Amino acid sequence: MGIRKFHSRRVWHNTRVMLWLTPVMLLAGVISISVLNTFTLFLAMAAICAVGTAVALVRDVRKRFVYILDHDGLHLEHNSEAEYIAMSDVVDASLIDRAAAREYIRARSVGMDKASARQRYRNFVRFCSVDIGQTSLTMGLGRSLIDRLPEARHDLLLMRLRDGSEMLLSPDYNQEMVTALSRHARNNKDRELSS
Repeated sequence: MGIRKFHSRRVWHNTRVMLWLTPVMLLAGVISISVLNTFTLFLAMAAICAVGTAVALVRDVRKRFVYILDHDGLHLEHNSEAEYIAMSDVVDASLIDRAAAREYIRARSVGMDKASARQRYRNFVRFCSVDIGQTSLTMGLGRSLIDRLPEARHDLLLMRLRDGSEMLLSPDYNQEMVTALSRHARNNKDRELSS
């Protein structure tokens, strides 16, 4: 078994939603000019569109991660930050979509105070480049639009560990990484049983 290297996925869902909403909002602003005979609403709409697009770009230009899988474990890397997870610590890995990932972390954080829940969320998405929409600036409108996009389904990988923690990863080739992780974990268990 060789070493497999996966890169994290870069998606532009938030930016796309803002680019779809911007013409509609600007059209409403143009209509307000003719109806109300004032530029105030148009300027407000243009400012909201500019700020919204900037925020969407910042949220979409996430860190790029490298996931290196060998027969002993998984190396998670980003610049100076790195973590190693031994194959013996991996319980399972499965594909998951954004809505299910949000619900999963909410369910796992029930009964925790806000600081602990926030820390658990940060650990959960620490090596994930995809914005799962846990915090919403559009009152859920953008999140629900993004969740319905065909390419937003099953684009994440949920990896559960023996210590009860879990990690959300976002490899470009998610199905291949799930298959490789499962194969390595199964081979590791077989080696442990035979020794």
